[in-house]
Amino acid sequence: MDPPDRVVGVDFSGARDARENVWIAECERRDGTLRLTGLAPARERLDPSGRDPAATAAALAGFLRGRSGAAGLDVPFSLPAPVARGLGAETWRELLEVVAGFDDASAFDTACQRATPGDRTYARRATDAAHGSFSPYHFFVKRQTYTGMSDVLRPLVVGGDARVLPMDIDVARDGDRLLLLETYPAAVLDGLDLHREEYKGTGSRERERRGANLAGLRSRVSVPDRFADRALADTDGDALDAIAAAVGTARAFETDLTPATTEPRLEGAIYPLVNDQSAGGPHDT
Repeated sequence: MDPPDRVVGVDFSGARDARENVWIAECERRDGTLRLTGLAPARERLDPSGRDPAATAAALAGFLRGRSGAAGLDVPFSLPAPVARGLGAETWRELLEVVAGFDDASAFDTACQRATPGDRTYARRATDAAHGSFSPYHFFVKRQTYTGMSDVLRPLVVGGDARVLPMDIDVARDGDRLLLLETYPAAVLDGLDLHREEYKGTGSRERERRGANLAGLRSRVSVPDRFADRALADTDGDALDAIAAAVGTARAFETDLTPATTEPRLEGAIYPLVNDQSAGGPHDT
């Protein structure tokens, strides 16, 4: 598939005041070079109607609606297949409806744990194990997953505004609808031999690592100095993660977009794919 001319990277968050924690990196491909054209938190770029995560998620869905190109979101798009089926979903679209039916992230997490096979508390998808990420309903990310699936992915998919990889891989090339990909900034940085950890914080070591990460990302995307300064100044690392999400999304189109896992249409995949993303069942955290 040809690389998209427009790429958006989103560092997503289910935090109580998601306006400050969700960051958006906007890129355009000009003369064959990917260039960063925008970098801002949701408060500035989306102007959500409230502080709660649902308001920011709704504003993000509205921002993405009607766009073309590709957008990579740092949020789990699905659940392990046995857990999804334990919740009564046989397809990914059915799973979106099931997840949206829970009252909140706690109810979602409780149901997922009950549906987890064996004695474990959490299960991971094959793609989570390959990229070193948490279970989608782990207590660190359960709000992120619940909000992202319910309030961003579901409205865009139900409304026909986007296609999602790899679930829609067969029809992804048809038309000019936005392509949505799951990405994971820590794994993107890792894949570029950059610092996956200890770049978030106020200390000199963390700032030095943000600088090294930014330099590595700049080998993949042209970053104007005003955005580079902003990414270095953001001690939470969210701005840098948004750039990494955009780079990961662009890199996904450099290789095969079809995962080698057993149930990619249900479990989804983190992009860009890694070499050892092979078939497998649920994994422990």
